Amino acid sequence: MKLGIPVAELLERLSSDELAEWIAYERYAGPSEMWTAEVLAQIHELLQQIAYCVGAQVKAQLPRPKRYPRPHESVSWAERRRNHEAEPAKTKSEVIESLNAALDRREAKNESG
Repeated sequence: MKLGIPVAELLERLSSDELAEWIAYERYAGPSEMWTAEVLAQIHELLQQIAYCVGAQVKAQLPRPKRYPRPHESVSWAERRRNHEAEPAKTKSEVIESLNAALDRREAKNESG
């Protein structure tokens, strides 16, 4: 999760419930900076088109421009969405418990390694 603030400040501002809700939302909806990835994909496509047009004027053999894949079109996001929809709905407390368990496992792994 990218919020642009130090971890200590984040922990002072948010309760564990709020943090768990943000993490759950980001896991469901994808990273919050999805719009920047879309803009970068559009810029990439525009640069391909410009290079293709310039190359056509000088008779260069350039590949035709291709659509740049968006982050939400990747296999991993599609799999996550399918897996999420296949699972039975969880209550808020179940989601918070599972997120806390995952964070505890991550902390234990970081402390041991």
